[in-house]
Amino acid sequence: SNLVLAQNLLFSMVPQARRSNQFCRPNTTTEFNGTAENRYKAINDAAFKRHNTIEIRLHSGTTNAKKIINWINLLIHIANAKPYRSEVNYFSEIPASWDLNTNLKKYIQERISRFKNAAALAA
Repeated sequence: SNLVLAQNLLFSMVPQARRSNQFCRPNTTTEFNGTAENRYKAINDAAFKRHNTIEIRLHSGTTNAKKIINWINLLIHIANAKPYRSEVNYFSEIPASWDLNTNLKKYIQERISRFKNAAALAA
């Protein structure tokens, strides 16, 4: 549920094409049921019952090691954090329980800034 509550922040870190496509729709609930209806959600739990895994569909495909490592580290910090109850929509709302290091915080801010500016230019 932490990942779903953080999805607005995660969506702000990816290009518009990832935010507005049919294969990466926002989750509307933190309840997971492992059904095929969740397959194209940002936080996909469709394979959970069978494989005990979830899929985070937000990030674009990349071979850039820095992006991959930072994204994975961020998701691990969010998933392993103490459960929280409210949505995280902005960088300033990141809970201390995520325990992010300076480099990861910088990466998040850079991604948000990059795609916020791109969205403004496209409008």
